[in-house]
Amino acid sequence: MVKRGLFGVPARRTVRTLIALLAASAAVLGLVAFPGAAGAAPGNGASSSHAQGPKPFFTKKVAHKKFGLDGPAADGTTNMTYHGGSVMRDPTVYAIWWNPTTPPTGYPGALFGPNYQNGIENYLNDVSQTPYFNILTQYGDSTGQPVPPTSHFGGSWTDTTTYPHAGTWADPLGDGDIRNSVARAVTANPNWQTDSLSTMYMVFTGKNIIECSSATSCFAATDWSGVADSGNGAFCAYHWWNGSQVYSYQPYSSTGSCYGNQTAYPNGVDQDITITATSHEQFEAYTDPLGDGWYDDVDGHAGENGDKCAYNYGPYEPDGSNIVLHGHPYQIQLEWSNGSPHACVKRYGARPQTSITGDLNFGSVPRGTSATKEIALQNTGNGDLDILDVRLGAGSNAAFSITPSSAKTATLHSGDTQLIDVKVSPPGNSSSTGPLTASLVIDTDDTVPNNTGSPTNAQLTATNTINATASVGLPAVTVSGSLNFGTVPRGSAVSRNVVVQNTGTSDLTVNNVTFSGDSAYSIAPSSPTSGTLAPGGSLVVEVTFAPPQSATTAGPRTGTLTISTDDPASPTVNVPATGLVGLPKVALSPATLDFSTVCPGASVQRELTVTNVGTAPLTITNVSIGAGSTAGLSVAPIPALPLTLPVGGHIAFTVVFAPSGPFGGPVSGTVVVDTDDPVTPETSVPITGSVGQAVITVGSNALDFSGVPTDNRTSPHSRDLPVTISNTGDCTLTLSTLTITGPAAGDYSLVGAPTLPLTISAGSTVTLTVRFNPTASGTRNATLTIGSSDPSHPSVAVSLTGVGLVPAILTQPGSLTFGPTVILSQGPSGYSGQTAPVTVTNTGQAELIVDAMGTSGAPFSAPGPASPPSRFAPSDHFSEPVTFGPTAAGKFLGSLTISDNDPEGGASATVPLCGEGVGRGIRVLAVNAAGTPMPLVSKLQLQAHGTAQNTNINQKNLALTGVPTSCDPNAKMQYENQSLPATNTLNQRSSYYTLSVTAGGKSTTVTFVLGVTEFKTLVVTIK
Repeated sequence: MVKRGLFGVPARRTVRTLIALLAASAAVLGLVAFPGAAGAAPGNGASSSHAQGPKPFFTKKVAHKKFGLDGPAADGTTNMTYHGGSVMRDPTVYAIWWNPTTPPTGYPGALFGPNYQNGIENYLNDVSQTPYFNILTQYGDSTGQPVPPTSHFGGSWTDTTTYPHAGTWADPLGDGDIRNSVARAVTANPNWQTDSLSTMYMVFTGKNIIECSSATSCFAATDWSGVADSGNGAFCAYHWWNGSQVYSYQPYSSTGSCYGNQTAYPNGVDQDITITATSHEQFEAYTDPLGDGWYDDVDGHAGENGDKCAYNYGPYEPDGSNIVLHGHPYQIQLEWSNGSPHACVKRYGARPQTSITGDLNFGSVPRGTSATKEIALQNTGNGDLDILDVRLGAGSNAAFSITPSSAKTATLHSGDTQLIDVKVSPPGNSSSTGPLTASLVIDTDDTVPNNTGSPTNAQLTATNTINATASVGLPAVTVSGSLNFGTVPRGSAVSRNVVVQNTGTSDLTVNNVTFSGDSAYSIAPSSPTSGTLAPGGSLVVEVTFAPPQSATTAGPRTGTLTISTDDPASPTVNVPATGLVGLPKVALSPATLDFSTVCPGASVQRELTVTNVGTAPLTITNVSIGAGSTAGLSVAPIPALPLTLPVGGHIAFTVVFAPSGPFGGPVSGTVVVDTDDPVTPETSVPITGSVGQAVITVGSNALDFSGVPTDNRTSPHSRDLPVTISNTGDCTLTLSTLTITGPAAGDYSLVGAPTLPLTISAGSTVTLTVRFNPTASGTRNATLTIGSSDPSHPSVAVSLTGVGLVPAILTQPGSLTFGPTVILSQGPSGYSGQTAPVTVTNTGQAELIVDAMGTSGAPFSAPGPASPPSRFAPSDHFSEPVTFGPTAAGKFLGSLTISDNDPEGGASATVPLCGEGVGRGIRVLAVNAAGTPMPLVSKLQLQAHGTAQNTNINQKNLALTGVPTSCDPNAKMQYENQSLPATNTLNQRSSYYTLSVTAGGKSTTVTFVLGVTEFKTLVVTIK
């Protein structure tokens, strides 16, 4: 078993010589029985390279002046070498605070001091990933990978178990007790990381508790009962591997001789001494946990990296700190570097780069005040930059200070910036301008690399000094402002300001401010006449110049303002004052009031401005219209007179012209203004203009609409004509009435008739639209009368004329007669009688709309009107077929009616109808050669040939008679037969009739055929 990493100690706080004490062997351990030592000595489970038995070793603090302070406890020149074993990687560290609920009997006070645990835990949190911890990266293992510069503080646990021994030299704790505490902690914290080379336990015991890892290797301290080290005090702390766990024992180091000659501690002596021992064991355990890792070949296991730099802190800051970890100050021993620099160092790896901007040249600072300037310290390198201390250098003037908000320590990552504010506060009783000087000292670990040998103190701490300077100013008076008042109206007051300013850099005392001279001047009661002005401060003195109302001369009036101060350069300053007294003067504008053209009944206003162009108030006593002015002129109500205008002031009076007469003419007159202007007490302005009137002009006094159909169903059925009404005057024309009268007034209307009254501005025109829609035929007359405001033509008449157009119907023939027509019952299927056309012509001037058409009296028929009704332009015609279909023999009368039913001017025509119904047969009229009917037919023979019925008729002495059923009243006959059979019309040779008529001794024979629906009138000429 081999004791590894024993942190050697001095016997007391003095410089001592190097003593190397080696334990003999395990047999020696057997000679002295220590509580807890049996089976528990450090080294159980150690690697085979040290299996020959326990070789406890330690290094005590020695006298060595290599660095000007305590030197290394082991060889300080030889590198550590790798012995093929293990290193720890990214460990998690657990702190075990063995703080029994019941302390040893008679133990005085508390086992742990205030903030002790907190201070050490802060270190365990801060140390990882720092330039200091980066020293470990030089030491890898057989994998070729370095020890990572990381560590994790896994947490704390308090072991309240009573110490199994008193912890005195007579009854010390043993290493087994320490391992038992670790076991209790692991049991109590099942969530802790499992035992491995990535887990480390640190056991901390109370003040003056003695623990011995072997008979000759104990904690070097006086125990709590007052018994001093008997010579076996060999360590301040140690680390060990018990076969499964890496752990360290960390006694309350400040109670022993485990620290050097320093007197200041940044975190307190208890914490900082133990933190050094903690870091010592932590570095050694990480690089040599099993005793087969890294150590030198000169001192063996006494040459682990913590031992090689034991008690070597390098240079200290005034507060005792020598290292900053994550911005927090610590006092921790240096650690060994194999690389460059080669020795005990405080950082390793990527270097920082310090960039300082800003200056401390304060210039002039007013006494009794403060000024602050900022220094920016930036890390422009790749590695972290640690600020070790910020302070004012020796000899700095007491007026300078560093603001409390500026941190004294900090860690700046690459690119980070730290701001440091320095303030200077010259005393208020300073009598000299200075200069005041100081220096700002900033210590960092940005040191110059050294590739060979050992670093110097300068390479462990870089000191940056920035000189500061300031001067103290004196008061100085500056007076600005003018008391040149120019011209001030009598009876008024004007004030001017004079500014008294302290343009120096200390307070200025104003002793007195006075005025002497003309009584029209005075200092405002509110103006300060004494006082103290801070640098840059000022006071305003207001001086008033008030010439009396009774002043009769312009002046000038003069005086002097005197200012007394404690400015040694200019104790008295005089400011001259001067001013003039002014007089009033009236001015009128415009030069003429031109009303232009004003219409009767209107009211036009013009403004007359009265201005005081003088230098004293002007009093207006009266404003009126001058005698002889045109009627209708007046001055609008004005404020009560008299009234006073200030200098430069003005007022406008309104002059009104409101003519009442209807006819125009020129306007003349004046406006008179009375004032107290001594030169022109009465002034006037002429008035010009004219009275206008409206003039109506109608574009035409007669509108002829010509012919327009009366039927509103036709298109067009109305006609529009415009009437222009112009106002050729210079006043607005008002149309009051628009009336249409006359015989045909109802046929005329105004389209979109305007709302009356209608105004027409001068020079403008309106157009009215008159519509003619006749309601009857013939000439239609009316009159449009326009009533207006034209005084010369209050009424204008426009004649309206037009013709109402209607259609007319002409029928051809005028009457329609149907000859003998065989009755329907004798005809074949489809026989309807006889049809004849009637031609209907529109002979009127308007479109004919056939609303009704038909026959009356049976058996006549004709087609009815179309739907919609047919339309026929003038001169157009159509044919109407009329059918006569008798059902019995006899004479029948009827009529055909055609009508346009427009109530305002339609048309109608009736065609008389007459028809004779007969049976199938013949009517015989015998005439002589001259065509004269024979009065008597002596013989008549009718013979049918080839007919279905045999007909053979012989008649004698047939007298001439009228035909009562004929539509022709002159019709005559001698014979009639309405019962004859029809002949075969297709073969007339085989079917026909022969008629022989004898009269006057002469005879004539004719042959004829007879159709089924035929009735023939046979005129037989007898020659």
